[in-house]
Amino acid sequence: MMDSDEVYALADGRQIHLDWIRVSRTFLGFMVGLPQACSTHIREELRQKAELRGWQVIDMHGEILPRFQCIASLTSYECVRSGDYSYLDVFWFVDSLDVSLRGFVADVLPHVDWDHRALDGSWDDM
Repeated sequence: MMDSDEVYALADGRQIHLDWIRVSRTFLGFMVGLPQACSTHIREELRQKAELRGWQVIDMHGEILPRFQCIASLTSYECVRSGDYSYLDVFWFVDSLDVSLRGFVADVLPHVDWDHRALDGSWDDM
C-alpha cells in the first residue's frame, strides 16, 4: 500500500484525491482451481460489496479475470448529497503493471460513477 497526494479530475470536473492504492495478484491465496472457477468465486464476493454504497467494482473483462486486482480509496472535497466531502473505494482488474501510477488510476476514472456510488462524510465525524 502507498500513500499519495495525487489529484485527478472526473469528466464533470470534480477533483478526486487518491488516498491509497493496493495492487495484488488476482488469484493470490487460491491453492487449487481453474482460473474460470476462481474468477467466478471472486466475482461472487465482489457482487456483494458492489451492492454497498461507498464501493464500486469495475469489471470489464471476459470469463477469466486479469492477473492483478487493484483497490483505491478516493476522496473528493465536494459532497454528493450533504456533508463536507465524499469518498469511494474502487476495485478493478488489470493485465499489466507497465503504467505510471497516474496513468493507472486515470485509466479507471472514466468508469467511476461518483454521484451514485460515493458516500458523503462530515469532518464532525472524525
